[in-house]
Amino acid sequence: MGALVSAPDDLPLPFPTSLCHRCAHKRDVKSARAWFLRCVELESKYAPQPVRACPLFALRPATENP
Repeated sequence: MGALVSAPDDLPLPFPTSLCHRCAHKRDVKSARAWFLRCVELESKYAPQPVRACPLFALRPATENP
């Protein structure tokens, strides 16, 4: 099994206009060279980006990081 590699903190924000960045269901999945937006509510897990509208959208509380 391969070693886990930490993602660099300077990766550019993927699809900065995506609704996912403000959603409570988004989880970041980072690797050494990529950053994916995973939805814990969608059956397919990774929505085609950028998401402009979503029936499952739930605004993330302001106290949580984007």
